[in-house]
Amino acid sequence: MGRLLLGFLGIVFFLIGGGLILWIGLPTLNAAKASKAWPTVDGIVIESKVRTKKSNDRKDGPTYQAVVLYDYQVEGQEYSSDRIWFGGEISTSNRSQMRNIVKEYKEGEATTVYFDPQNPEEAVLQPGAFFTSYFMIIFGSVFAAPGAIMTLVAAFVMKSKPSTTDSNTFGRQHDNMAAFDDNHDQHEDDDFYGSDNQSFDSNWNDDD
Repeated sequence: MGRLLLGFLGIVFFLIGGGLILWIGLPTLNAAKASKAWPTVDGIVIESKVRTKKSNDRKDGPTYQAVVLYDYQVEGQEYSSDRIWFGGEISTSNRSQMRNIVKEYKEGEATTVYFDPQNPEEAVLQPGAFFTSYFMIIFGSVFAAPGAIMTLVAAFVMKSKPSTTDSNTFGRQHDNMAAFDDNHDQHEDDDFYGSDNQSFDSNWNDDD
């Protein structure tokens, strides 16, 4: 039962981690790298602030996130976005760091917007890959790697340890061999005594 539970948890962890990497981590990183070659347009900063997120746990303090909302136009079509860079949506306990980001984008001022020519709705203010662009890949690996190890260990243990059916079969075979040896010994004893009786009868007849 323990081996099955270990294998089940390993598979669950691996699927969760792999899903985070494949569906969020890699697309985010690929878009971040591709954004360095995106064309640019002028945009207008609509809102720029530091958002505070309070934690339900009293031991943990609040976290902060830089929020910059901007409008831009591509071929006469208006778009809005709040992405500063790919992977920059996470919050941190370092409030001053978020303030420094917000200071670069003042409300009402123009800013340069990098947009995806294939999908103009995708845009950033700071192109390229940053450390946080790798966050979901790292986070997913925290689940996927232990999950893979747990699954392999469970599979190895289940393969190396004989099953109950095999043990019972081996036990029956052992009992059959023991019974065969007993019967064989009994036959040898019978043959021995039978030979003695024949000798005795022969001698008795000779005496007659």
